[in-house]
Amino acid sequence: MFGAISFGSLSDRFGRRIVLLVSYVSSLLFAVASAFSTTYVMFAVLRFFTGFCITGIVIISVTLSNSFLICVEWVDIEHRKLVGLIDGLSWSFGNIVFSAIAYFVTDWRWLILSVTSPLILSIITWRRNTEVGALLLVALCLGINIVIPKDMSVVRTVVAVVGKGFSSASFGTVVLYSSELYPTVVRYCNDNL
Repeated sequence: MFGAISFGSLSDRFGRRIVLLVSYVSSLLFAVASAFSTTYVMFAVLRFFTGFCITGIVIISVTLSNSFLICVEWVDIEHRKLVGLIDGLSWSFGNIVFSAIAYFVTDWRWLILSVTSPLILSIITWRRNTEVGALLLVALCLGINIVIPKDMSVVRTVVAVVGKGFSSASFGTVVLYSSELYPTVVRYCNDNL
């Protein structure tokens, strides 16, 4: 709650892109520091600040991509409930994946580091060449799928899903940069066409 208020105001004042990057970096730093806590109070304080910064990531990302509204607007009326339900299940899927990671990573310090590590990827890919890289990886997945024999349907499906993930990353990058290029009024008029 405090992070949403703070990072929402900061993003309005300084721009969403820079504040989102600050949210990523500060979340990573507080989470890694919490993995090396020596007392419970230190752990609790660092986890509070980790949650504070992660709320900044969530609130800014929702403002930038607004993925739920985009998904619902692209689908015809009779399928909107299903799409909204599937979009909402992404949090549940994340919790399932977290449970699987926690099953295999039993030490709490390593668990914190392992579930925080995707933030490193988010920070590293925070560049304009993200779009080109994502599209090249989509092309690579398509090329790999062409040479995989048709009888290996599971492998072909996995490669196709990974390619779809890179395609989604490419679209998210376009949405992110277009939200910074155009004023809000122009962007919303364009998005609603």
